[in-house]
Amino acid sequence: MTTDELTTASFEAIREEIDYVLNTRRIRVTKTLLENLEHESDEEYTLEDIKRYVELGNDADISPLINFILTADDVDGDAIKPKTDTEPESEARRQWVLEKLGLTDIADSINARIPVKEQPTVIDTDFVDWYKGDRRTANANYWPIYEEVLKGKGWNADSISAVSRQATEVIRRLDDPLGPMAGGKRGLVVGHVQSGKTANFTAVMAKAIDAGYRF
Repeated sequence: MTTDELTTASFEAIREEIDYVLNTRRIRVTKTLLENLEHESDEEYTLEDIKRYVELGNDADISPLINFILTADDVDGDAIKPKTDTEPESEARRQWVLEKLGLTDIADSINARIPVKEQPTVIDTDFVDWYKGDRRTANANYWPIYEEVLKGKGWNADSISAVSRQATEVIRRLDDPLGPMAGGKRGLVVGHVQSGKTANFTAVMAKAIDAGYRF
C-alpha cells in the first residue's frame, strides 16, 4: 500500500487487521507485526504505512496496536511467548516488545501516542502474589470480552490499560481461589459520578472469574 493511499483511506481496515493478528488473550511476539499482517492480509503494508497509521490515526484507530503493547508491557515475562527476563512496565520491556514486533525504527512515533501511566495508589503491600504468569492468562475469557465491550464504547487503549492494571492490583491481593486458604472477601468502591467505578468493579469481577472465583 502506498503512503498516499493510506493517508486518504480510512484506517478502519488496518485497525481490524491488527486487532485480529495481535491478540491480548495470549501475548505472543514470535513474529513481527508486518509478518503477521503479510500472512493474514491481502494488502502489502510497509513499516512506513504503520508509522503513518500510528501518527495520523485517532485513538480508536490505533487502539488495537497500543493496547497490545501496553498489555505486553504489563504482564509477567513468563506469560509472554517467547518468555523474557525484562521487568514489567520497564523501559527495557517496552524496547523488547517493540523489537519483537519489528517496530523499533518507529518507536518514537509509538511512544508519543502512549501517555505516561498514572500508577494506582496501593496501601496493602503484605500479600502472597499468586496472580502472575499463566494464572493471569491461562483461562482468560471474561476479561477479554469485557475489554472488547470497552473498546466498543470508545475507550482508548490507555484507559483500558489503566482499568486492567487497577483490577489486577485488586486480584493480586485476594486469596488464590484454587489454594487451600481461599475464602470470601469484601470490598468497597468509592468515587465521583462517572469516574469509572462500574468499569473498575466489572473488570475485577471478570478477572476474578477467569482466575477461578465463583459468583
